[in-house]
Amino acid sequence: MALAIYDHGYRIQTPVRSLFQDRSVESLTETRRSRHIPGSEEHLAEDVDNFFHIDPDARKKQPAVSKDAGKAYEETLQAGKPKPIPILSASKIMTSPVQTITPENNLRQAWLIMEEHEISQLVVVTDENKPLGLITRQEIIDHGTDSTVTIAVTFQKRMIVAAPETELPQIATIFVDYPVTAIPVIDQGDKLQGIITRTDLIRLLINSAHIESWA
Repeated sequence: MALAIYDHGYRIQTPVRSLFQDRSVESLTETRRSRHIPGSEEHLAEDVDNFFHIDPDARKKQPAVSKDAGKAYEETLQAGKPKPIPILSASKIMTSPVQTITPENNLRQAWLIMEEHEISQLVVVTDENKPLGLITRQEIIDHGTDSTVTIAVTFQKRMIVAAPETELPQIATIFVDYPVTAIPVIDQGDKLQGIITRTDLIRLLINSAHIESWA
């Protein structure tokens, strides 16, 4: 499993796109239009043709290069290239252990836990620690931080989850395409392993200079 959907505590085999509404298509379209500027990938070939005349026979006209000289040139090029950045998995960037709460607790109790740990969401679990959904800071604020309403009637019962081996680009795409604030990490045995938030990704970007140490 790379990414999956949990609904009322059960893994369902339904495409993410069919259950979670994309962010505003119109705003995304405008964003894409704003990228259509000289120098973008879409105009790269055109710009090259405008600024340079490429002679198709130029390669044939180049003087022959000795094997040793060619090898030395390639080694020089390779020495100047930065090392490729490793692709991280969910297990490398997730926060663990995860702060959880049961549906029987109320919103005030959830709020106090969030305040204590300075977090913005809790994973709602059963007494057996099976993940059921998410409750966020904003949802509590909407109902009142002193509310005695139980979490059972307010929490998000449908959530996108990742596996420990899910790669970072897949996770980042979910945050970009869908209005989710956190992605729990759950293994094949339905055990909660960790959680990844937007804040985690921001920290990763800030510390990208040391990203090799995460792998």
